[in-house]
Amino acid sequence: WRGFRFEAAHRLPQVPAGHPCARMHGHSYRVVLEAEATDAALHALWAAVEPRLRYSCLNDLLANPTSEHLAGWLWAQLRPREPGLRRVHVHETERSACTYDGERYTIWKAEGFEAAVRVPGAGDERSRLHGHGYRLRLHAAAPLDPRLGWVVDYGDLKAAFAPVRERLDHHRLDEIDSLADGDPGTLAAWIAAAVGERLPQLSRVDLLERDGCGAVAYPGAP
Repeated sequence: WRGFRFEAAHRLPQVPAGHPCARMHGHSYRVVLEAEATDAALHALWAAVEPRLRYSCLNDLLANPTSEHLAGWLWAQLRPREPGLRRVHVHETERSACTYDGERYTIWKAEGFEAAVRVPGAGDERSRLHGHGYRLRLHAAAPLDPRLGWVVDYGDLKAAFAPVRERLDHHRLDEIDSLADGDPGTLAAWIAAAVGERLPQLSRVDLLERDGCGAVAYPGAP
């Protein structure tokens, strides 16, 4: 894979009145091309489309330039040139992105919280009261909304997590019902269940307790 960047403006014409994305604004986009191809081939792929994106207004290119539609446009432009292309990732910000693989769109949004915890069954220093700055990626997958052109609003992911974050942030996790074990797997599954109740499109939760240590959970998994 290889990452590339470009600067562009856009607005989303189909969102409800008052939505911030209805206003013309801009992003420092990052595009990641994932392929069975050489590094030189990926650079050549990007060179074929970069002039149309760099310092542009994406509304001149797409009628409704959501990150999902942009990922689909890139796929349509680049896959015929490189059959080894597997996925296109479009990052509007460092905390949100969309992926398209030619069939399925998924998005994620980064969130986080600070909390104290004990892991009673660890049998080491983790059994002592300590704490972490937890980091998360909340993933959602669904067919694109035909009018809005997205899987779900990134803001809806944030809103679905907000009451869950309120229960966790600046609290002691092992004193919360169902979190007495304190381990990241239990916590990730608890978050997936709680957010999934509010957002049916939720498909996965990635939880980092610290660099190099975390868990992945899926809504509805046993």
